Amino acid sequence: MTYRVLLVDDEPIILSGIKFLIDWNEQECEIVGTARNGQQALELIRSLSPDIVLCDIRMPVKSGLELLEECNQKSLPSVFIMLTNYQDFDLARQTMRLQAVDYLVKTQLEPETLIASLNRAKTECQKRGRIAQADALRQQAQFDRTELACAARDILHNPDDLSLHKLLAQAGMLQNFCFIQILMDPSALPALSSFSHKERRQLMDWEKELVEKLAGNLFPNYLVAQPDYELQRLNLLCWGLSTPPDLQLLFSKLKTASENTTQIQLCLLCGSIFSAESELGEACVEIAQLYQYHYLMGGSLITADCLLGDMPPLSPLELRSLSNRLSLELRAKNRAEALSILQKIAECIQDTPHFWKDGIDFCTELYNICSLSLSSVGFKPDGFFADSNAVLGALKCCTTRQHLANWLELLSRHTAAQLDAANFSRSNPAERAKQYVLEHTDEKITLQAAADAAGLSPSYFSALFKKEFNKNFMDFVNETKMQRACQLIREGNHRIYEISYMLGFENAYYFTRVFRKHIGMTPTEYQHML
Repeated sequence: MTYRVLLVDDEPIILSGIKFLIDWNEQECEIVGTARNGQQALELIRSLSPDIVLCDIRMPVKSGLELLEECNQKSLPSVFIMLTNYQDFDLARQTMRLQAVDYLVKTQLEPETLIASLNRAKTECQKRGRIAQADALRQQAQFDRTELACAARDILHNPDDLSLHKLLAQAGMLQNFCFIQILMDPSALPALSSFSHKERRQLMDWEKELVEKLAGNLFPNYLVAQPDYELQRLNLLCWGLSTPPDLQLLFSKLKTASENTTQIQLCLLCGSIFSAESELGEACVEIAQLYQYHYLMGGSLITADCLLGDMPPLSPLELRSLSNRLSLELRAKNRAEALSILQKIAECIQDTPHFWKDGIDFCTELYNICSLSLSSVGFKPDGFFADSNAVLGALKCCTTRQHLANWLELLSRHTAAQLDAANFSRSNPAERAKQYVLEHTDEKITLQAAADAAGLSPSYFSALFKKEFNKNFMDFVNETKMQRACQLIREGNHRIYEISYMLGFENAYYFTRVFRKHIGMTPTEYQHML
């Protein structure tokens, strides 16, 4: 190897003396340029990329010390040997702190001294080269890890993708391997459907960190896939398994950590152990079957053993005639009949075993029918019908028929609210405010927002409402919310703190106080009474 050398000194006689002091070729070195000041040297370092720079400390325009410091800041890899006079020893010591490999006194410069210093510089060049190579390998390994994490996410959707198959196989991940899919339960966090895209991604990233930490203690080899942010799910690929993993332990630890950190409940779909890469397709099909089983039957820890039991035969959803009738009734503003049809659709979806995708696709179509039909007869869409991306995004996260039923109930309630608003403009301000409360029960309601809905100032609206209904507005709000809370407790799908959060209360303590005031007992006592 030939080392490229740059000479930097403002005295021409010094440059000439160094050039002819030794046989540079014999030292495996080549002088590629000279410079008379630090600024000129910096430009040459950028253009010539020398391995070694012999540089005077004291120079015009930019000193050698400034040049060395700037090269460090810009991560330019050249190794510096500094040239100094007797009086520059303090500066020379500073250059050593800036990672110069050596400093030489000009008046004592001998061939042997220069050769010894060059040898130290060459050793440092090799060391820095190895460090740079190691950094590059680490970056490549990180890139490969990211690429593999994406492949582990996508392969279950695209099991026939040969490029994904090859990538995982070459990494040795398809020997004695299994997939574990982790689903977020959207009903566990009632406000999930109203979360922004950024907030949903953050939740998934937190869950991924939890899985990473726990898997490291339980599996010899594992890879946590890139999160599927759209469907709120994670894939965990484990390989090199000599014995079946302790799924119950994984679920228990992950469940506790998740509930304590994000308040989200999880479901685990745990596939079998497959011995070779030729079985990858079979492994992907099995996870799809476990997902379908969970959609129909529910559960939190679904293993391959579940597939050995009886699963009801699947049927198509024959609901086209009902959805067509729904559109007609909505356009006719026939509230009772439209809501009756929505109820029949919900019952059919609950009673008919069907594919998860069929249920999601039909509900997406149903949402669009309701939105378009209501818009066609002049209804102004509310938040539910206005923000279709958020609503349909939440729909895709429904992983069981019960989740789908909850979503359909939400659709029915907002459709009813739109139809009830037909006479909105003709009602008096107090009635409009009352209607506003009924439509926004599951949100935080303020006096200002209700007054805006009534078209009045808050003070006048407050006095008018009390005159009309003989009660304070906020008492009516809390009374309405407590009736809704009782309904949710009777349904038994949510915990008390979740209901508190769902109804817009900042904390469960205040919710309990309001509940006791209006119902005469605490939420827990009411639950026990049921």
